Order: sequence, then C-alpha cells, then structure tokens
Amino acid sequence: MYTIMGGGAIGFRLARMLKDRGATVTIVELDPERAVWLEGQGLRCLCADMRAVDLGAAIPVGTKAAIVAGGDQPTGEAAVRRLRESSKDLIIMAVSSDEGAEALRKAGADIALGVPEVQSSSLLREVEDLEVRRLSQAILATVRSSAPKGLAIFCHDNPDADTLASAWALQHICEHAHVKAVIYYIGVMNMPQSKELVKLLGLKIKALSTAQEVLEAIATHSKLALVDSARPGENNSLPPTAVPAIVVDHHSTNMSVKPGEAYDIRGNVGSTSSLMTAHIIDLGIPMDVKLATALFYGMKTDTAGFTSNVSTADLMAAAYLSAYVYKPLLDMFELPPMPRTTLNALGMALGDREVRKHLSIAYLGELPDRSALPVAVDLLMQEEGVQTAVALALVENAVHLSARNKDKRLHLGEALHLAFKGMGSAGGHASSAGGQLRVEALAGGTQGNEAGAKAVENAKAMLFEALK
Repeated sequence: MYTIMGGGAIGFRLARMLKDRGATVTIVELDPERAVWLEGQGLRCLCADMRAVDLGAAIPVGTKAAIVAGGDQPTGEAAVRRLRESSKDLIIMAVSSDEGAEALRKAGADIALGVPEVQSSSLLREVEDLEVRRLSQAILATVRSSAPKGLAIFCHDNPDADTLASAWALQHICEHAHVKAVIYYIGVMNMPQSKELVKLLGLKIKALSTAQEVLEAIATHSKLALVDSARPGENNSLPPTAVPAIVVDHHSTNMSVKPGEAYDIRGNVGSTSSLMTAHIIDLGIPMDVKLATALFYGMKTDTAGFTSNVSTADLMAAAYLSAYVYKPLLDMFELPPMPRTTLNALGMALGDREVRKHLSIAYLGELPDRSALPVAVDLLMQEEGVQTAVALALVENAVHLSARNKDKRLHLGEALHLAFKGMGSAGGHASSAGGQLRVEALAGGTQGNEAGAKAVENAKAMLFEALK
C-alpha cells in the first residue's frame, strides 16, 4: 500500500503506475473537484489538506511508503515533518518543484528529488537510449550494405575474451541479416582463456600472420569492421590506411578516428561485449546460449568480475544475459589450463618487482606473446598497500605494458598516453590500461642487443615518474 500527498499531474501519474502494478493507493487531495475526478478514475481519494489530514485514514496499517507530490514548498515540508513525527519507519519520498530538495530531506524525507533534476535526468536517458538505438540501426544497415562480398570482422592482436565475444556478436547480427561475415585476428592467440573459449564454443576464426594476408582478407570482403579497438594500427596490425565501416569499442582514445558508417566508441563502458549485447537487444535479434555465455564472460574479464569500470550499460547487459548464461560452460572459461611460459613469467614478475610507496612495477623478461602480462599485473595488485601496478615484457622488438589502478586520484589511461606519446600506443581507462611501445623510441640511441634492455630500463623510469 502507498499514500500519495497531492493529486496533481505527478501524484496522479504515480498513482496510476502503482495501481497498474497491483498496489493499493490512497491519494490526499485538497481540491474537492479534483478529488471527485480522481475517484472517477478508480482511485481511493481523501479530500483534505495534507498538513492536517487524519493520518489514521490516510496511512492505513501496512502502508509501505508515503509520497509527497503536491503543494508548495512550505506545505510539502510541513507534510513531511508530520509524517516523520507519526512514524520513524515509514519510507517518505518528496518531490520539489524548485531547488528545495535539501530542505525536504532535512524535514525527514528519505528521498527528495527536484522536478527539474528528474526531468533533466529522464531527458538525458531518453536521448542516450535514442542514440544507441540509432547506432544499432546504423550497424544493421551497414551490415546489409556489405552483402555482395560480406563483412571482414577484425579483432585486436592476440584477442582476449571480450574482443572474441564481441566479434562473434557482430557475426551473429550478420547471420540474422543473411550476410556472410568472417572473423580475423592477427598474430598468435596465446591467452589461455581465449584458447578455451574458441575451443569449447567451436568459434570459427581465421589467423593472419603477414601484412599481405591482411590486405588480401580486406580485399575479399565488401566492408571492414573493427571490434574492441578504436582505429587501425591501435592495438591491432591493420594498415593505417584502412577505413572500417563499423567500429565498436569501449576504450577511450585521444587519437583521431577516421569517419566510417557506424561508429560506437564509449570509453565510459566497461566492455565491448556490453555494447554488442545492447545492439542485439535493440535489434530484437534472438540470443544464443553459447553467445550469451561468451558475452557475459567477456564483460566479467574486462570489468574484473564487475568490480572495475562498471557502468549502468554493463549491469543492464549482464542482467539480460544472465537468463541465457550456461553456468558449467562459464566455469570452464574461468579455469583454463595455464601455460608453463605464463607460470615462469609470474615467477619473474615476483622476483623483479620494484615497489615505491603504492606503485609496483615488474619486468617479465622477453616473452613470445603478451598473454602473461594481464595475469601478472593482477597478481601484483594483490600485494598489500599497492594501489597501482604495471607489468612490462619485451615481445617481438616492442615493450608491451599491462597496468591496473585503484587510486581515485589517477586516471591511468591518460597518464600512460601522455607519458609515451609518440612512442607507440598507450592508454585506456582510469583503472585499467595498456600499451605497445617501440624499442627504438625508448632506447635513447642504444643499438644492437642492448637496445631492448635500455628500452625497458627507460620505460620503467618513465612509469615511476608519470605514476608517482
């Protein structure tokens, strides 16, 4: 049961919404004509001043909450005080037509909202929802226009669970539109979770190893799509001249992005899987159990188990997917076998790490790929007192970084981008970031076999300076 003080436009709409949900509602309305009209709408109404109404009649036993939604500011405050004096346990919500929300809270309201604030928030949500719906339609239109030779969907290099699930989701949209789509990645897939996801789901994905193979793959399709990466050459080996028709990515980027047909780049969202889930929902495409499990896992890995970089969009996507997720399959993704190279790299990280105040930095040595970096940096973050951690490794004549942060004063992605500007690509979120830096740019003129060691040494020094 609910009681609404004030039967004006707001009070009436609240009463109808609550009644439609099966609740019993009592309205207190001062205007006799309005009270008669409310009764005619099938609502129980007491014609009385909210400041003097018999609370025994207005607040029946079992009432969950009272909502003050009418009258001027002094009347609202007086009604809230009277309600609070009558009960310490009653939930009281008050709506203010001006800037008086704080005064209503002081009078005893548990929740006080200003109408302009509510209207602005509601309008912003509507605009954002409309923008996402239009992006969904733009993606679908672009997919359909690639029908002659299909769509080439590119992941970033050494793809993780988030990019793989996102690519599969875009391929799912293509299948629904009866358009051929092929998923590609460049380099070697070495992350244990990625290998397990591909193996268990039977995901069809093609590996490319040379620049010529990349160009041939692009040429054999009508259009190009890029997921979990914002632009060609940024954490991927696409040629800088490539212009993707579709880009879906959750990483913030300070670099210019060439215009395509459907770009959804939102740095305030925790995973690209969340964005792709929203597009599938908006397009009304049926969800597949295996795809849902992959998308949910992609969200979980990129948000550290929904504890970092989590937005409303992530939570809404997770809530939708939870009805489809196959838990035994999810468990298999989360506990994949760990390669010996990763275990050795973890040992190297623990022995090499240098901690200054709340910052921990460790070098993992020269590795065949970067898959051990995120595992190592997560381990570094578990040390007592550490707020920010960075793991480095030499991979194919480049210094790769993986970083984590829980210091609210620091935006990790921006700090890395500024520290290594012009030396490669580096950036990301406030709490999670990474980079790929050129050895020659870091080595300071050192040549030959010593260049790598000098590059790592200089990168460490720059990190301690940038993140202090």
